[in-house]
Amino acid sequence: MGVNKHRQILYSLIIAVRTGSDRSLLGFPPCERRDGGAYNEVPVSGQGGSVPAVPGAGAGAVRCYDGLKGLCEDQRDKSGGNRMGELDGKVAIITGAGRRRSIGRGAALGLARRGCIVVPVGTGRDPASFPEDEKRMGWRDVESVAEEVRSLGPRALPLVADVSRRDQVQGMVDRVVREFGRVDFLVNNAAAPKGEDRVPLVELSEGQLRLVLEVKVLGSFFCAQAVAKVLVEQGEGGSIVNVSSIAGKRPMPNSAAYAAGNAALDALTSSLSRELGGHGVRVNSVCPGLVETSRWDSDIGTAGWAKRIRDMVPLQRPTDGDETGEFIAFLCTSAGSYINGQCINFDGGVVTGH
Repeated sequence: MGVNKHRQILYSLIIAVRTGSDRSLLGFPPCERRDGGAYNEVPVSGQGGSVPAVPGAGAGAVRCYDGLKGLCEDQRDKSGGNRMGELDGKVAIITGAGRRRSIGRGAALGLARRGCIVVPVGTGRDPASFPEDEKRMGWRDVESVAEEVRSLGPRALPLVADVSRRDQVQGMVDRVVREFGRVDFLVNNAAAPKGEDRVPLVELSEGQLRLVLEVKVLGSFFCAQAVAKVLVEQGEGGSIVNVSSIAGKRPMPNSAAYAAGNAALDALTSSLSRELGGHGVRVNSVCPGLVETSRWDSDIGTAGWAKRIRDMVPLQRPTDGDETGEFIAFLCTSAGSYINGQCINFDGGVVTGH
């Protein structure tokens, strides 16, 4: 076969990969939507990353990711970047993991797709307080997340704990070790409900201030402390991911408690990364911007929400719990094994610089 023929075949394969026109040539299954319908291909930019779903494509439409693979979101979940089963036998504790539209659930499913055993931890929310979509579908907080994890293959152990109580956190970690014999990853995602703390400084009550800081800062500290003891004793490394916010770097008015809590969490990340790095334990913060979760239900869909996205986010879209959760899962894989002590903006370009 001549050189030109080789070049022609190679060029065809590159086009197939980049456009997704024939993934079977490369051993990838054809893209399908989760609802079973035909896959509506979305053009990708060539720069990597996700692109918005096609307007009007319907609820089943899937976003594509480039990175020279052209894989749709469903297929990336199965093979993308980190092969399925890379985290087989590993155990992850994820706090704040009971809401259906949440970063915690996204992280739980992202880790489960990679074979990880997942411990979703919630607060035991009153079902009367659930968002309407959760009520309609009979959502059961961390129990429902655990069922979704099991449907992907790994085991799951749903737990309820108040992370601001050191005794409850220690009991939680002890239970996980008794059940599975180990802990490998911790995702500190618990946070106080958004609302009454978003007021002018002169109106912020001591109770609201304490609630925000006790859950975000003390809760993350207690969880990290208890899990770090296990990780150091195991001697096999691990990963702690603190879910912070760009609010800790770019504070807004009427959010003093929230901004202070996230800034403190980033400082905790920096300190722990230096302390635990010698044990092979990586500690990082993920700092999201605008995330379409149930915490923002009062804003999502309003003209104000659309304006914030238009004015603040260079990518002109918010993220969601699933996309953010996938990034958190990535930080627990071998592909993220040299990332330590970083407070990573996951915000579509709102906060830039070094």
